[in-house]
Amino acid sequence: MFRPPHAARDAAEFANTYLREQSVSEFLQQPQFAHILAAIPEDSWDVTAQKFRAAVGWDLKTSVIAASIAREHSKTDHNGKA
Repeated sequence: MFRPPHAARDAAEFANTYLREQSVSEFLQQPQFAHILAAIPEDSWDVTAQKFRAAVGWDLKTSVIAASIAREHSKTDHNGKA
């Protein structure tokens, strides 16, 4: 049986857990993420992941996925345009 790569499975699990009933924008608008999002232009991805871990207590894998999503989301105008 073919199994998808771990990263793809992990990202799918994140989406299923945290983004099932809300958009990425809605998810990131939670008050505990405000300082993380404000610092994205200055922070590297690993610092962003550390901040997610500190704010929410997620494990390393989950915080890295959240950081990646938040950093990509910050690059768009939220209508899908970069």
